[in-house]
Amino acid sequence: MKRQVSTILIAVLIVLVAVLAYDDLTLRHTSHASSTGSVSTTTTLFSPCQASTFRGTYVYEGGTAGTVYARIYLTNFGEACSMHTYPQLVPYGPRGVVAVSSVPNNRFFEHATPSVPSQEQSFDVSPGTSVGFALAWSDLPSGASPMSCAVATRMEVGFGVNGGYTPAIDLASNPMQTCGTIIVSSIYPYA
Repeated sequence: MKRQVSTILIAVLIVLVAVLAYDDLTLRHTSHASSTGSVSTTTTLFSPCQASTFRGTYVYEGGTAGTVYARIYLTNFGEACSMHTYPQLVPYGPRGVVAVSSVPNNRFFEHATPSVPSQEQSFDVSPGTSVGFALAWSDLPSGASPMSCAVATRMEVGFGVNGGYTPAIDLASNPMQTCGTIIVSSIYPYA
């Protein structure tokens, strides 16, 4: 029994060390290459990006067979910073926060145009440059009740635990009627 407990504790310790090492590497990970020069192709050098210095644009892309697609592009109006994250979404409707969850999944967008990276990556974002991410959701109610759908007319985007949230992005031109989970890609450099 003691041997099983010690084996379990060692396994937990190994996982904990791996998680801490991964967090440490997020600021030093080699980034995505860009032809525009606005995104660093070397080790990231800056502090993590703060969402409050970004302004967003919502681009509705339409949909088929009950799945709707959109992108959000965020422009950095602050200092140069390091990005490595999936976005955290806070959608708002006419009565406040809409209770909708988001799930990160780059593979869902592997055939999207423009393309989405196949995995999360680290990169530096210069002042005045943009990043983006893809979204997809169902606009068909599950079951017989249309009450299972929510409508979002604006959204804030978060950048992880200490990254804060962007100012609200207006979705009113094409409100998101989401009937379930929103699937999101990781944030990627946008040229």
